[in-house]
Amino acid sequence: DQAANLISAKYALVVLSDAGHLPGPAEDALKKYVAGGGAALIALGPAAAIEPRVPVFDAPILGSRYAGREGDQFEMAADVDTSFPPLAHTNRLDGVKFLQVIRVNPGTARVLARLADGTPLVMEKQIGEGRVMLFASTFDNVANDFPLHASFVPFVEASAAYLSGIDDRPANFPVDSYVDLRMGKNRGTAVDVLGPDGKRALSLKDATTAQNFRLTKEGYYEIRRANGRQEMVAAHADRRESDLSLAPPETLALWRGTGTGGTTTVAAGGETVEKKPSSLWRYFVILLLLVALAESLLADRYLGVARESENGTERQAA
Repeated sequence: DQAANLISAKYALVVLSDAGHLPGPAEDALKKYVAGGGAALIALGPAAAIEPRVPVFDAPILGSRYAGREGDQFEMAADVDTSFPPLAHTNRLDGVKFLQVIRVNPGTARVLARLADGTPLVMEKQIGEGRVMLFASTFDNVANDFPLHASFVPFVEASAAYLSGIDDRPANFPVDSYVDLRMGKNRGTAVDVLGPDGKRALSLKDATTAQNFRLTKEGYYEIRRANGRQEMVAAHADRRESDLSLAPPETLALWRGTGTGGTTTVAAGGETVEKKPSSLWRYFVILLLLVALAESLLADRYLGVARESENGTERQAA
């Protein structure tokens, strides 16, 4: 009866272990929590066998299948989807003996594991932004011996990581990547995104309708999801834009020759030969020397003619 006031967005997931009948306010609070992006793991046992339906999962209960411990009166899993993260490291539930299983009509839910007689064992259903995982037996070593197997701990750990969303949402993305804002296609729940500048990156309309968000620049983005959970996402430059391989010798030779005005050629064997440009200042200095020499020669010739003219004038006067 107190669960309705205890369920909040601060929890990563909620576990119902053979809860049986769930009061209306508590079930409504749990449905609201899951629809907003939460998750629930439900295990069924004797208390659920007398109920008409599974709470929150909303699937009809068809009855209980019970087998005695004597002889071979037990069932084993025969069809296990190992691509489902919680079942990936369970060794296909090999060797686990199930003595009691609650028979549930899965309806539209995904059946991820079945017993040899076809009875659904593990199911998953998406509700709003969240999801519910159903295990049609108990975890108490009474209805089965699953807790005695080495695959039990990996199952519990992977289920918690999967339902809480730890494995689904990486924290690092290249720029121009898209981040999912909501799991379901239903709209109306608001998701807020703060950009690297601390400003809201979504309009009021996009906050309630957008399925994803594009990271347009580098920096840290804060995502506030509908269930109240806050996540930090980092956007970085795509590493594929950087080539970390060694530059070829001819490219290095071209870079070394940049700005010098010279030309570089690559000879056979990869050796570079640099051709330095010819400078004109040497020719300019030689030209200046020739002009100075010609000027001095012309000046000497002019002075010699002037002296001869003065000597002739002096002789005539005498």
